[in-house]
Formats: sequence, C-alpha cells, structure tokens
Amino acid sequence: MVLKSKTKNKIAIQLAFGDGNIGSVTINGTNMTLPTGTTDRAEFEVAPATKYVIVVTKSQDVSNVPKTIIWDSDKTNNPSIKDNELLKNGTIEILDIKDPNGNSVGLDNVNQDLDKNNGWASIIPGSKVILKLKPDYGYQLTSITINDEKLIAGKEQSTFEYIMPNTNVHISGIFEKVDDTVNAESDKVKNGTIELGGKEIDTGSVVLSVDDIELSKEQISNFEKNANGYNISSYLDISLSQVIYKGTQESVWKNELKELKNPAKITLKLENGIDGNEVVIVHEKHDGTYEIIPTTYDSETNTITFSTTSFSNYAIASKTAASENNEKDNNTVKSVDELVSLYYYSVGNGGNLLLNLSPDRRGLIPEKDRNNLLGFEKEIKKRFSDPVQAERLDMDDGITLTFDEMPIVEHIVLKEDLTCDDFVTEFDIYIQPNKCGEKGVKIYSGKTIGHKRIVKIPPISLQSIRIVCRSPKDQYKIDKIYIYEKK
Repeated sequence: MVLKSKTKNKIAIQLAFGDGNIGSVTINGTNMTLPTGTTDRAEFEVAPATKYVIVVTKSQDVSNVPKTIIWDSDKTNNPSIKDNELLKNGTIEILDIKDPNGNSVGLDNVNQDLDKNNGWASIIPGSKVILKLKPDYGYQLTSITINDEKLIAGKEQSTFEYIMPNTNVHISGIFEKVDDTVNAESDKVKNGTIELGGKEIDTGSVVLSVDDIELSKEQISNFEKNANGYNISSYLDISLSQVIYKGTQESVWKNELKELKNPAKITLKLENGIDGNEVVIVHEKHDGTYEIIPTTYDSETNTITFSTTSFSNYAIASKTAASENNEKDNNTVKSVDELVSLYYYSVGNGGNLLLNLSPDRRGLIPEKDRNNLLGFEKEIKKRFSDPVQAERLDMDDGITLTFDEMPIVEHIVLKEDLTCDDFVTEFDIYIQPNKCGEKGVKIYSGKTIGHKRIVKIPPISLQSIRIVCRSPKDQYKIDKIYIYEKK
C-alpha cells in the first residue's frame, strides 16, 4: 500500500495472517532498515517515484509466529468442510494457555462457543494449551496424539496438556464409540452385559465388575435368613464404575457409582447351571438391609437377568417350584402379595415390572395364575386411585401440600421431570400431623426420584406434607405429586 504526501510517500507492508515475520525489504533496489521489533507489518517513507519494485523476504525465525488451532461440530462457519473433518461425539474447551515459562497468557486470543461446540485460537508454538476433551456417553478419547503432539492427561477429569506445534491444527474425529462392558473376575460368572436405564452419566462409559467374595459366618447367616426359603449357590461382589479414557483403555479416570437414578438391566452368563426352576437375587443394600430381586433364568443359555439401582454384595439363590400339574414351570406367577411387593420395588423405584408369563399346554394362562393377576390388578387400583386433593405451594426451600380436611395418608407418589438438565439426588419428606410443632416431623429420606417414586408410610391423619429436594445444580423439577389415603 502506497500513501502519497507532498514530499514523501509512505509504503505499508502487511504479511498474511500466520505467514511469518518480515525479514528484509528492498524498495527500488535499496535495502530498507527494519524498525526494531518488526513482526508481520512494516511502514517506510520513500521519495516519490513513478513506480516501486518491492521485494520482501520472510524472517527465518518463526518461533514467535502464532499458529491456529480450530474445531467445528457443524458446517455453519465453513460449508465446504468435509464430514470427516467435523468434531463429533464430544466437546472441546480451551481452559488456559501458558508460555514456555509456565505463566498463563489468558484466553484473549481464543474464540470458542461452548454451546455450538466450535472455536479457534491463535497460539505461539511451544505454548502449553490446557484442554478439556469431554466425550459423550458411549464414547471415549482413544488417541493420545493430535498432529503428532502427545496429549498429557491432567489431574482433573477430561483435562489434558498439549504443546502447540509449529503448524496449524484442525481437531476432528478424536472420539470413538465404546460400549459399556462387564469385567468378570469370578469362577461363577463367564461374562455379561449391562444396560443403563436412563440418563445416569453424560460422558464416557461404564464397567460392571463381578468378583467372587468371601463372607464371614455372620454375613452368610444374614443372607440365608433373608433368602426366604431359596437356596444360595454363590456370593458375588458386583460394583459399577464410570470410566473416562486418558487416551487409552489402560489409563482412565474412574468414578464409583454406588447408586443409580433408574434401574440398570444386568445379564450374567454363568459357568454352571442352577438347580431349580425359580431364581432370585438376594441383595445386601448399603444400609444393611436385604431385598429379593426378581430374576429371569434362561436354562438354554445359562444366563440370569435382573435389574438393580445399587451395587454391593449379592447372592444367587434358587428353588424348585411346582405348578398345578406338579410340573416344573420357570414362569409361575407369584401370589398377590408377592406381586404387590414387586410392584413397589420396580415401578415404585422408577422401573418396569416384567411378569414373564407363558401359557400352559392348552395355550392358556393357568387358572391360578390368572386369578393372581386379577387380584393384583384390583389391589393396585384400590391403593392408587382417587388421589387426595391438595393445595400445592412451590418455594425455594421446598414444596408444601396443604389439605382442606385431614386425610389418613398411606402413600406419597413423586414424579420428576426427566427433560430437565439435572435430577434430584436427595430428598426428605416432613409431615404435619394433627398435633405437632410448626416445623413438622421428618418421616422419610430418599436418594433419587426419577420417573416415579412411591413412598409408603404408616397411615396417619395429616394437615400438610412438605418435600425438600436437593441436587448438585438445583435445576430439577418435581412434575407431579399424588397423595393417597389408606384403603
């Protein structure tokens, strides 16, 4: 560019972005003196001439010339970009940039949109870039290099250090599909599968670990007392962990998952068959109590399938149940009381109730089973129909339900809005009986709500009920609350 004045002309030289620094300039055969500190731009005043022949050479020292790092998750900013050049199945965020001396230089030269998952940065080669590389659920970071530069995992989950190379960098395709797995280190179990029942984690994958466990005589006695007549064949320690790769499967960040919001479906392939036609899982819960988990046993594949929301010590138990024709029947329906108990455990904890019915040799459901199902339907309708009308008041510190009259309450049913960004992780229920202080009495504490949580309490006449919920971000929503009287 040439700017004219009365006595001299000004010539300005600007190199393209990222093209290096100016090394020397010759104008009409004269070597021009470069100002101290010249980078990619220089200006000179020269005598007027009819034309100028300008020769520019670039500096051999390119160590301080910024290079770009860029990523896009769609084609909005660059329609010509190819599909395989897009960043998919995960997100990138630049957290900090440090010079070679370890000093933070800030993010002034970083432009990133965390919602749209795209961005770019202008970075001096040799700088240390602190990145957060977060895969979606079901995906992992399976490479530890980008443009031949090695990623070094940080202490914080999904953070990496990256030394900016002396070249432009386009990040794409670094996250790969990785399934949830079962790691069986047991003499009783060959392998298995796990299916999460809802939005439990938002990054990485899960590993279910199954190990044999040696219990004390007291622990074995407690299991046997709570097996309800079933014969225990083996004891297992089953644990669940969320894993996020540090670039390889061998090195991971690991978070133990003791409780889930929704039941996970677990299938285990056993080494040996099971004696009996009716199989259950006896589960020692974290609070020291025990529960019987309904289990489906497939004798042909030698697999058991059950659902659970927590992970600790388990026992596989079985017995032989006779049908009306004294034949073995792996799908005999439970009694009405047993079905109601299963309903509380499954549906009452946000899951599904699987009955696994099959017809007899006539192609019909056996009469006894049919009567049990009809009785089960009648009992559920009796308990959970005609909810009590109440005035609901939502406040920052909880939800209060007030009754015009004083019903004798036995069931409280909570439903959470699962479209929210966060979920309830703890909640307490307080009641206001006829004669009680203003603060009320806490009668129940729970961990999660999910699709549905049924809370059964001793029947009591109430003026009001108060529910206090907590979550890490407080972005949950209790969609519905139903109150049912004792019937």
